[in-house]
Amino acid sequence: MNNSEWLKSGIISVITGCMFAGKTYELIRRLHVLKHAQKEIIVFNPKIDERYIPGKIVSHNFKLSRIFGILKSFGVKNRNEVIDLITKYEKINNKKIDVIAFDEVQFLPVDLFEYIEKWAQAGKIIICAGLDKDYADEYNSLMSRLLVRADNVTKLSAICEVCKGLAHRTQRMKNNKPVDYHNPKIWIGGKENYQARCNSCYKEFSK
Repeated sequence: MNNSEWLKSGIISVITGCMFAGKTYELIRRLHVLKHAQKEIIVFNPKIDERYIPGKIVSHNFKLSRIFGILKSFGVKNRNEVIDLITKYEKINNKKIDVIAFDEVQFLPVDLFEYIEKWAQAGKIIICAGLDKDYADEYNSLMSRLLVRADNVTKLSAICEVCKGLAHRTQRMKNNKPVDYHNPKIWIGGKENYQARCNSCYKEFSK
């Protein structure tokens, strides 16, 4: 599958990888391509993630975000809020949505999956960006289902904070040390709480 396959209608496309790999930036870039193609777009992000600007999707790298601008998004908690917002958007604007995008999809509930499938079958372009695994190297239920179902997957890597090699894993930190396994799975943060690490530098957990 070539790199432009995600532009096709009825496609589920996933952008994933570890922290600081550029997932949100890639999502923003794609959405601007689709905006240029005059597609009707709606973007969602988890309401719990308001690290930067509420109601916007912003990359960790603000310099890169400024290249394409900062896109409006709707903060949601559950499947019903997504459905209601799509319905209201189409009614108010009297237009059918072509593209449904999700940032930080790992924080959204797994029951959203069946609707993502339905929207794709109805011919919409679905783009989901988020972590494939958490800090304990365990898989997220919604993202895992999306990865299996996706028509197109882009897996990005970062630079290891320790050795500067290619990083594919996320290490949660506290006081400059990796936290242990028995910590909350959901913890919103940035470089003060997380590091991208390669397989060699990632600290394994005793579970």
